[in-house]
Amino acid sequence: MSPDDGILWILATPIGTIGDFAPRARDVLDGADLILAEDTRRARSLLRHIGAAPGGRLWSLHEHNESKRLSSAIAAIREGKSVVLMSDAGTPVLSDPGFLLVREARRGNLKVATLPGPSSFTAALAASGQPPLPAMLVGFLPARTLARQRRIADFANGPWTLVVLLSPHRLAAELEDLSHVLGRDRPATLLAEISKMHERAISATLAAVSYTHLRAHETILPISFAVLCL
Repeated sequence: MSPDDGILWILATPIGTIGDFAPRARDVLDGADLILAEDTRRARSLLRHIGAAPGGRLWSLHEHNESKRLSSAIAAIREGKSVVLMSDAGTPVLSDPGFLLVREARRGNLKVATLPGPSSFTAALAASGQPPLPAMLVGFLPARTLARQRRIADFANGPWTLVVLLSPHRLAAELEDLSHVLGRDRPATLLAEISKMHERAISATLAAVSYTHLRAHETILPISFAVLCL
């Protein structure tokens, strides 16, 4: 590769507090020729916050259009351009779009660089009090009950701590299914609002975590994002 070759940046963004944004990430975004983001509205807000003008270089990249974006994004890198892949919050690709793009860049022997930063997976695992290794990121669970229970069962018997990303809209149902499939006495830690002002956690058995959440539902602040380590 020559010094003029393009590059694909995998850039992590804050999961709660804007102060977690790395100074180097600001520089990369400011100098990018093309920025790919799952939600362009959130990306514009972040760019404005750091004083970078989005202009016409901000494109959407989500699960419904990623395959269509591949050729244009890869062509931009081959032309020597700096392309940034960012998610709404945290590290791209893990539970967000971007895998197809990164795989295609690697297959094409193009330069891929990681600008590490916030990650709900590592932050929750480190703070959970559950065994940190081995660990498996399950990601988000299916919306439908039967599909969700089948997915949980796929990982039920491994020797690892499971890290599950929970939807605030299905939190009670997902906790109940996890308790039903994995066992009500399994140790678990539910973490909410990671890195935000009202960050909090519940550590107990799965049954107790579910019960505590349901009892507190009317009085606690709304949960916009939660992670379960068990």
